[in-house]
Amino acid sequence: MNFKTFTQKYQRYPVIKSSYFSLEEKPAYVRRLVSEWSKKEWLIELRRGMYLINEEHILKKVERFTLANLLYEPSYVSLESALSFHGMIPEGVPQIMSVGTRKTARFINALGTFSYSNIKESLLWGYTKQKLGAGTALVATPEKAVLDLIYLRKGELKSSDEVIASLRLDNLRALNAETLLSAAKRFRNVKVLKVGEELEHILSKKRGKR
Repeated sequence: MNFKTFTQKYQRYPVIKSSYFSLEEKPAYVRRLVSEWSKKEWLIELRRGMYLINEEHILKKVERFTLANLLYEPSYVSLESALSFHGMIPEGVPQIMSVGTRKTARFINALGTFSYSNIKESLLWGYTKQKLGAGTALVATPEKAVLDLIYLRKGELKSSDEVIASLRLDNLRALNAETLLSAAKRFRNVKVLKVGEELEHILSKKRGKR
């Protein structure tokens, strides 16, 4: 198999996984070729056993949120990445942050940095499928992204006010008060519920002033 044949065969996949090569007549030979092509940078190694063809027309179609979902399954984009996506924090986020049920991980490749925080399987909800370019990606709702962030990152802050201030939320209008409180209760976590109740109170007051 030459590289042109390989490209024609595998470019239809969003990412190329080494497990696909088991269907080849000589899987070990194909894996050896893939290793050589990666060293020549004809292929981009996204993580061990996962590749993209390094051609501009293919890379232009790749959405990093979609790639984040595929790199480490099951997972969905959340935390600051989702908050930025929903226009809720003022600054851009250089890395793609996701949460999932597997152990914490981080992958750095030619397309960027992809980090994954661990949550319990019972918390793997609160995301929607977003249309991005030619594909789709699972992204946390605004409410779930906020609560994931509180759950995972804010243990060192004592008061609800400190937690809310540290979130630096720029657009509270993206949050639904009732949805936020309902989701906070599903966490069954005292810290998350307390901050969720305070945020719900703030949002309800703002809504009452309209």
